[in-house]
Amino acid sequence: MKITILCSSAIHPINAWLDIWIAENKASHEVDLVRNKSEITAGDILFLISCSEIIAKTDREAYKKTLVIHASDLPQGRGWSPHVWQILQGQEELTVSLLEAEDQVDSGDIWQQLKINIPKDALYDEINTILFDAEISLMSFAVSSFNDVEPKPQLTDIDPTYYSKRSPEDSEIDPALSIAEQFNKIRISDPERFPAFFRLYGKKFRIVLEKIKEVSVNEKKLTFDLKINECQLRDFTVDDSQLVFNWRNSDKVSKFMCTDHTIREQEHTKWFNDVLRHHSKDYQILEYAGRPIGQVNISRKNRYNGTCHWGFYIGDINAPKGSGTVLAYLALEYIFNIRGFRKVYGEVLDFNQRSIVLHEKVGFLKEGLLMAHVRKDGRFCDVLVYSIFKDQWNKLKNDIC
Repeated sequence: MKITILCSSAIHPINAWLDIWIAENKASHEVDLVRNKSEITAGDILFLISCSEIIAKTDREAYKKTLVIHASDLPQGRGWSPHVWQILQGQEELTVSLLEAEDQVDSGDIWQQLKINIPKDALYDEINTILFDAEISLMSFAVSSFNDVEPKPQLTDIDPTYYSKRSPEDSEIDPALSIAEQFNKIRISDPERFPAFFRLYGKKFRIVLEKIKEVSVNEKKLTFDLKINECQLRDFTVDDSQLVFNWRNSDKVSKFMCTDHTIREQEHTKWFNDVLRHHSKDYQILEYAGRPIGQVNISRKNRYNGTCHWGFYIGDINAPKGSGTVLAYLALEYIFNIRGFRKVYGEVLDFNQRSIVLHEKVGFLKEGLLMAHVRKDGRFCDVLVYSIFKDQWNKLKNDIC
């Protein structure tokens, strides 16, 4: 298929997701990302993603279908920044709609809708991750179901509502009111483009809101050599690059990776910068008493299906006993009860007995076997596929340790 994506702003945060989607689909489809309607040509699908221009019918007719993604339960919530307005109204469950573009804004027939949950404590980047994962899933749905979908007209017995365009001044915070009263306004503000701010004593101050990620474990359940209340997961930072580079090339880690070569510094730097740049790639460091000892990554996130893939390792050769179990516990709590996925799966090389034991210890079940799937040290190894569901984890987790 010939696909064009029109996203008006090169600095819009969804571009990181679009880059990955394009990379994953370019082998099967011809995909172009453009910034202006003057750049669109013709083809099968024109996606209007965070597009600020009006695309006339004559332009749309150059494509078989022109599709829009809009974060509201249409016909209610047409217009600008619907997810922002709804969060400001206190809503936690939002609807993301895939629909056909028409001359009347957000009035086209609906192809598919997804429900997403925005936790009350989710900040701007976390909200974007949930929303953009859903948008990418809808784009994939449009491509895979292009010839089979049966669009449904929007309900006519519900009066449409419309949201107005927001401006930078909408991010102003009143210093006389409490943080709790204005928390939604602070957390939905784009910290780079439209940061929250307040005026006081004749000056204007920018607000930076950052979550301290702490996932606690019931310490009395654990008999390990480390203090659980001193363990936490945190995001990768630029300062972690050299440490992670050393871990990836260490015998402790590399012999269990699916790759079979020494990672060169240039290769690692490109990979690491890509991780930091793309918010859709979720990498976390496990710290014990402020010391990094391991990492976990979450990838292949599919909000439509509620699934994700995980990988992890303990890189510190002096990590205390039980570090792997604690890492798994914190990671699964994060995946299921913070990020809201319903299933996580992973792969283990057939000779990685420690990882097999750990997966089964924390409740994973083996659901598949990829025979002679990976070449490692001159031989083809089987890959075991493990998975666990959210409801299983929440029933088992208090008895894990």
